[in-house]
Amino acid sequence: MIEIEVEMDSDVLAAESARTAETMSEQIQQIMELENLEEAYPTTL
Repeated sequence: MIEIEVEMDSDVLAAESARTAETMSEQIQQIMELENLEEAYPTTL
């Protein structure tokens, strides 16, 4: 019983880590897109 619980906890942690990595990847992509827009349309303040 304990062995199964530990295994399930490991699976949950692995899934959460994968989702966090995916979210970070999406955020990096959005930042890169914003940087490209800033280069294409520079603003003067």
